Amino acid sequence: MEVELLTDGKNAFPEIIRCIRRARESIFINMFIWRNDTIGCTLVRELLAAADRGVKVTVSKDRYGVICETCEESRQSFFNRRVSLAERLKIAALALFYNRDRSHAPHDTEVDSGALLHALLDHPNIDAVYDKNKYDHSKFYLFDGETLIFGGINIEDKENGQDYAGRAYHDYMVKLTEPPLIAEFLELRRSPASGGTFEMNLKERGNWFGMKDTYLKLIDNAKKSLTVVMAYFSPLPEFEAAILGAARRGVAVRVVIPASANFQDNLNKKTVKRLMKKSGGVIRVYAYPGMLHAKLLMSEKALSLGSCNITKKAFGQLDELNLSVPNDASTFAAAVCESVEDTFACAKPLGADIRYNSIVAALESLLV
Repeated sequence: MEVELLTDGKNAFPEIIRCIRRARESIFINMFIWRNDTIGCTLVRELLAAADRGVKVTVSKDRYGVICETCEESRQSFFNRRVSLAERLKIAALALFYNRDRSHAPHDTEVDSGALLHALLDHPNIDAVYDKNKYDHSKFYLFDGETLIFGGINIEDKENGQDYAGRAYHDYMVKLTEPPLIAEFLELRRSPASGGTFEMNLKERGNWFGMKDTYLKLIDNAKKSLTVVMAYFSPLPEFEAAILGAARRGVAVRVVIPASANFQDNLNKKTVKRLMKKSGGVIRVYAYPGMLHAKLLMSEKALSLGSCNITKKAFGQLDELNLSVPNDASTFAAAVCESVEDTFACAKPLGADIRYNSIVAALESLLV
């Protein structure tokens, strides 16, 4: 299977740019966050160059992402320059608890970004849809219908290094070039189903929410080991019961979360503290020193990674996309396992004294 793991933005973005430059006929990009910063503008310039040589470019960018774009970092969306009153209220609510680092001025290095946006929107070979709340959290690129890159990495500088708070970002993308897998992906976009290489939530096709069952099945089928690498982890009863059930039947369960998440940090810590307490300390919990933005579940039999967190929104509101494959002797599975071990090697084991703000955690549970 022709599958390649791209770890972090420092490896993903150069490959994405290479694919843009090699594209001959078409480029399709589906994105949740596209920030007005250096990498955001760089990709737009690359797309304009591709369009100039005759490549048909289609961009589908979710307006819902403007809440995160405007709440943190440069506080500027590349596409959605104006926000509504309702959006401003949501942004203000998030800003009460998160992203209060004002040590960096709002992004102002790309003085031509307005002209860049107009050039993209006015180009005859570019079609951009960016003003609709699709609630689509998936991120993928399709080049010439032959190369697919997808995973958890948004288009923003912090995914290409670290954020304004100094947190290094750790995340994954997957590159596929095998024709049958591309065909399977395109068919599933038309008619979602479970049990294949991909799993997704896709509201436009009959409110299909397959990710919840995929994750629960992976947990329930674990016999020896279960690894949870999760950016945003909510204490959902079904998942708490499934993970505790795995631990009680002798599965070695370990969980890693960000030491300080950019969002829902208190809810993350509430979740893992409950798992530790209810398992009597059998479940091992770790804190990754940077911003762990990855979403991955792995047993000795299978692994699933992509865009899907363990939250209410992920399983009931958002479109998501994951790769679900056997954890076998393949080069890809070996690369995933090696990266996961590196992640845990960098992480700090947590004890029962995990602290969090219960009031903020309760408020976070209403948001995610």
